Amino acid sequence: MVVFSALLSNFKLVFETATAFDAERLGKDRITLHASRLERVKKALPRHGTVGYISDLKADDIRFDPGFGEYYLTQYALAPLVVAYSSDQPLVVGNFRGAASVASATLRNMVVTKDFGNGILLFHREGK
Repeated sequence: MVVFSALLSNFKLVFETATAFDAERLGKDRITLHASRLERVKKALPRHGTVGYISDLKADDIRFDPGFGEYYLTQYALAPLVVAYSSDQPLVVGNFRGAASVASATLRNMVVTKDFGNGILLFHREGK
């Protein structure tokens, strides 16, 4: 009776999971969408090393701030590169949602190397 109960509960769990699967959502999760935004810039970056990262999303508190979520998704998408949350690297990936932030980034001695569209830019430090 115990074995039958265990099998029945596992069958119920598998059945509920299988019926809850929505094939239309496949590839539309936050991680996949962010990684696809970064595909083109990844091809333009070196395979190894460290790149900087700047964003117009505020990232002050790691526990509650969506800015850190975007930063961590960028680290994941650009691996094995090390992504430093800083503009002090020779190459800096910019993740922007607004044009005003791009203008302020260029004031920090950075020059846009290439605009990949969809808010993703590659900068290089002036003089490096």
